[in-house]
Amino acid sequence: ALIIPVANLLNEEIPVSTALTKVISACECPVLVLGLGLQAPKDKSVDSIDLPQKTIEFLRILSEKSALVSCRGQKTLRLCSKYTDISSFRAHGCPSILISPDTSVGQTLQANLNSYNDLVAQGLCPRTVYTVGNIVKFLSRAGLDHGSANSAKFEQLVMLEAIKNPNKRIIFQTEPFLFKALDMTDAGHSVPAEMILEKFGLPHFSYSCDMDSLSIRSLPSRLLYFSSAKEWISSLDGASFAVSQRIHGTIAALNAGVPAVCVYHDARTEELCQIMGVPSADINSLLPKMQSNGIDEAITNAIQ
Repeated sequence: ALIIPVANLLNEEIPVSTALTKVISACECPVLVLGLGLQAPKDKSVDSIDLPQKTIEFLRILSEKSALVSCRGQKTLRLCSKYTDISSFRAHGCPSILISPDTSVGQTLQANLNSYNDLVAQGLCPRTVYTVGNIVKFLSRAGLDHGSANSAKFEQLVMLEAIKNPNKRIIFQTEPFLFKALDMTDAGHSVPAEMILEKFGLPHFSYSCDMDSLSIRSLPSRLLYFSSAKEWISSLDGASFAVSQRIHGTIAALNAGVPAVCVYHDARTEELCQIMGVPSADINSLLPKMQSNGIDEAITNAIQ
């Protein structure tokens, strides 16, 4: 069989490569496609999405040649059904949800969620891990849609929370600049916190009298990234809770037995959470509550 892992192939801006369509068309063995998904703003309806002609041709060839097309969610399935027969298409989410070999991870999650709720009830500060990965990309763009703009604001709030609370950590999923900065730290070089805050659109907080200067200086030591899923999951040991805008940041925490919620801003992440039953919250409704009540309280109330 020919197994093809894919991702955000279904979007209005970038057509699927003709070369990929030709490879599938010429294949004489069973074809299995994993992870086919829609990339679009969360509130855009399937009826209003118009895929490029090359992408439509790709979907039709998939329908003819594939033994199974594993899609990320129901919205992707509905979009595909506009253009082709979907009898071989199924909504499965992301296989990474099954990465843990521990069959008792569900019980661990429940026990840790009970412990987290006890901490919150006592007014204690939980050890929260935030996974981010959109801020530099979004701040460099003009004309952001509502969800993306709120996503950038969310990550700014996360950074401020990490400054104020030394027991909070941030994991970067896709920020090349910040990866490089952390590599410099690991190599023994000093990375000014101001440099990181500037990339987050927060340079003025370097000088704010409301912020503990020591907390700001220690910030780089509480920022992490990983190139190994195993190391990433292991790093979450001892965390009370995890909050992420990235689906894999949420899945890594859940596989580590850490209660987690995914804060989504687009259709891709929303449908993945729905099909896999991952705890989630809409950034557009959650952000005002985070700004008024704080991140931890807003998240806790959202998932009750």
